[in-house]
Amino acid sequence: MKDNNKPIKDKVLLLILMIVFFVIAVVCTSIFVARKITERRINDNYEAMLESQNGVTVPVIESLDEDEIGDGDSNGPNTDSSANDVSNANSLSSDDTDVADIEALLSEYDVPDKDIDWEELHSQNEDIYAWICIADTKIDYPILQHPSELDHYLDYNIDGSKGYPGCIYSQFVNSKDFTDFNTVLYGHNMKNGTMFAGLHKFEDSEYFADHPYIYVYTEDKVFVYRIFASYTFSSIHLIMGFDLSDENVRQIYIDNIRSLEGLTDNIDDSIEVDTDSRLLTLTTCIANQADKRYNVAGVLVSEIDIP
Repeated sequence: MKDNNKPIKDKVLLLILMIVFFVIAVVCTSIFVARKITERRINDNYEAMLESQNGVTVPVIESLDEDEIGDGDSNGPNTDSSANDVSNANSLSSDDTDVADIEALLSEYDVPDKDIDWEELHSQNEDIYAWICIADTKIDYPILQHPSELDHYLDYNIDGSKGYPGCIYSQFVNSKDFTDFNTVLYGHNMKNGTMFAGLHKFEDSEYFADHPYIYVYTEDKVFVYRIFASYTFSSIHLIMGFDLSDENVRQIYIDNIRSLEGLTDNIDDSIEVDTDSRLLTLTTCIANQADKRYNVAGVLVSEIDIP
């Protein structure tokens, strides 16, 4: 017998499906819009915070004249060899130098002048312990470390909210005084170019050569790192994946980096790096390559104590 109600049933089913699809579309759109609003709010907060922190003087140090401060676009002095740079690391402190000596070092390494209000930063988040800057890039952020969760700040922002862009952070397996053989800092590869997305600019050999330094500020020091490598690496944990307490493993780790020859790998063999060096590695994701990371590594060439 022919079912005369079938056309009606088909129409009802079609109507139900359309309603379901409409509800799903509305929910997805709402989630997308809410996420964009949240990201915009977070980015605005970051920009406001960065603007408030980017002053013209390093704490306690008199500001340098504009013509004495490099813009980070040139290799600056002593870039043909790092042997002298390495020997100078840890050689200058407030006990045996004066302000003039410190100003000379800041100028020699083109250290960007910053007036960082640490008290204000700590009032925003007590896990802030340092600040990273690479001249002529968007990498100019506080560094955080959560005391008990390795990757807490991968998913949490400086104001405690959850989501992107997260923070620039180290894991608690690293000390916060930058004395480890390899200190690793993490940051998202944001599509808008913020956080550690700028690391991918070092894939270009010319950019790599023109931006030689990473600067890390703490309350009483400025650490200057000479970039010696930018490279694609596996997603292995760079601290726990290697027994870096073993000098032989340290040498293997260095040799592995030195031997890389990928299209986006840039290695400066003229810069001295050995098992007694203190490295800083910045790491971020590579789009559509979940098992890979892009790293930029520097070796400490100067540790300047600010009196």
